[in-house]
Formats: sequence, structure tokens, C-alpha cells
Amino acid sequence: MNRRCVGHEEVAAESKNPTINRRTHYLTKSQDMLSDSIHVSLAEKADLNDTLALFKATEADCIEEEHFLIAGYEEPPPSSYIPRRYFVLLMLFLGVVVAYGLRVCISIAAAPVSAVGPGPPISIYNEFGWTDTIKGIVLSAFFYGYMSTQIIGGLLAKSFGGKAVVGWGIFLASFFTLLTPIAAPNIYALVLVRVLTGVVEGVTYPGLITILDNWTPREERGLAVSFVFSGAFIGNVLALAMGGVLMQRFGWRSLFIALGAMGILWAALFHVLVAGHPAQSRFLHPHER
Repeated sequence: MNRRCVGHEEVAAESKNPTINRRTHYLTKSQDMLSDSIHVSLAEKADLNDTLALFKATEADCIEEEHFLIAGYEEPPPSSYIPRRYFVLLMLFLGVVVAYGLRVCISIAAAPVSAVGPGPPISIYNEFGWTDTIKGIVLSAFFYGYMSTQIIGGLLAKSFGGKAVVGWGIFLASFFTLLTPIAAPNIYALVLVRVLTGVVEGVTYPGLITILDNWTPREERGLAVSFVFSGAFIGNVLALAMGGVLMQRFGWRSLFIALGAMGILWAALFHVLVAGHPAQSRFLHPHER
């Protein structure tokens, strides 16, 4: 009872004391301000953390993009750079020139050519005294082999690639052409050599189409095919021009030797300098990949 009275008296005394009231007010206000400051500081700290996190993420993205751009940067080709596919088309064109020369050389050698000095006309036909029947068999032997491997050539190109089919086809056709003068005295050996020449040359044209498909853009393909296969006409003209000069001066055997050597040289250059697909080329500029 006394304790309660004393307590009420103390509270009453405090409430009547203005100094104590002011201190209590200031203390309460200070506490409120401190609490507000703490809340503001925490909010600002959260915003700052969010800003830092966003900055770090942006910085990481920029670094990643910079690395990607550096890694994927390709130096543009010089103004004088010629696309590699043009060289490939030129080599294929020359290959067709050689192939058609190998095809028609037997017909040229069978046509009589006047000798430079006195003597009978020079030809394989006159030297061995072939009848018209034998001459027809010899001249057509190439095409028996040639027509038998067109479809096979496409299957081989699909399995082993166009480069291997074209390169080996012209190399072997050139090799058999070099053997022709050796086989000529025996009609059976000569016919066999010419059939084999047709067999190995027949696979080359499907292989050429495979290489052209790999190397040329769709919008250039028609022009590329026309250019490459125009080598057929050049090959005929070149073989006829060479045949007349060589046979007159060195005999009909020189035509087979010259064309066979040209074919082997072409096959060697083709093997070293041309790839069957742009992805396999050692000489391709990165801009073309």
C-alpha cells in the first residue's frame, strides 16, 4: 500500500517536472531519428548492393562479348585476293582438257599425217596395216569402258570423295595412255588398254560434279559447270593441234607420251593443291570458310 503510493507520487512528481519531460521527449525523438536513419541506411545499402550486382553482371557480359569478338574476328582479305574456288575451277577445267585429250588421241593417231621428209603418211593405222574392222574396234574400245562406269563413279565419289575419284581417274587414264604405244603391236593388248582407259576415265565426271557442288555457291553453280566442261572443246582442239605437229616430227607415239605426261603432271598438282571440300583446304582464306 505504501509502496504504491510512493510510486504514484514519483510519477506525479516526474510529470510535474518540465525538465524531465523535455529530456524524455528529446530522447524519444532521437531514438525515432536513429531508427529512421538505420532504415534509410539499410535501404540505401540494399540499393547499392543491387547496383553493384548489376554493374558486375554488365561488366561480365561486356568481357564475354569482347572475348567473343576477339576470338571470332576475321581479318578481311586483301583487295588483290582471288577466292580459292576460282583456282579449284581452273584446275577442274584443265583436268577436263586433259581427259578429252586422252579420249581422242587414238583417233588422231589413226589419221594419216604427211611426213616432214620423204616417206609414207604417218599413222598407227598405216604402220600396223589394220583393216577397217580392226580400226573400228580399236577406236570404239574406249567407249565400252567409259559407258560402264558412269553410275559406279557416282557411288565412288559418294564413298571416297570427289577428289580421290577425279585424281586417280585421270592419273590411271594417263598411265594407260603411256602404255598404248607399247601395247599397239598386239591388237588384243591395245583394245584392253583402251577399254581400261575408258573405265578409269568414266568415273571422273561424277567426281567433278561432287567437287563443284562442294565448292561453288548455288547462285554460281551453273556458270561454274559451264566453264569447267567447256574444257572438253579445248581438249579436242589442243589434242588435234598437238597431234599434227608431234606426229609429223616425232611419230604417232609422241602424242600418247605427251598427253600421258600432261595427265600425270596434272594429277600430281591436283593432289597437292586442291581439296575436295573447302573445309579441307590448307590454302583457304578464313574469310571464305
